[in-house]
Amino acid sequence: MPAVGSRIVLAWDGSVQAARAVGAALPFLRLAQQVTVTTAGEADRRVPAEALLAYLARHEVRAQSESFASAAGVGKGLVEQAARLRADLLVMGAYGHSRLRELVLGGVTRQVLVDAALPVFMVH
Repeated sequence: MPAVGSRIVLAWDGSVQAARAVGAALPFLRLAQQVTVTTAGEADRRVPAEALLAYLARHEVRAQSESFASAAGVGKGLVEQAARLRADLLVMGAYGHSRLRELVLGGVTRQVLVDAALPVFMVH
């Protein structure tokens, strides 16, 4: 069985949910061979990726940052980015909007759950 967590993509938008996911995943991030913080080009980044990289460095996680754009939406873009980077784990915050809004309008969480072909570590 292939290893999980050696190449991690960390989805970052600066939200509370994303920050919680980072904190919960720190043990995995420390052990990873490669960590890539990825942001959507149009995302509302309340906390910039550079601040997250500094935080991760203080916790002995070496990471790099990349942004992406996807005409198909952020959820599909995250899955595509994870595939492009040959990630074996995607870490992300989940349900940043109300569940009703996600149900009616769709959302990143639901799209990732539908499209992901790799393990996803989500925190609300």
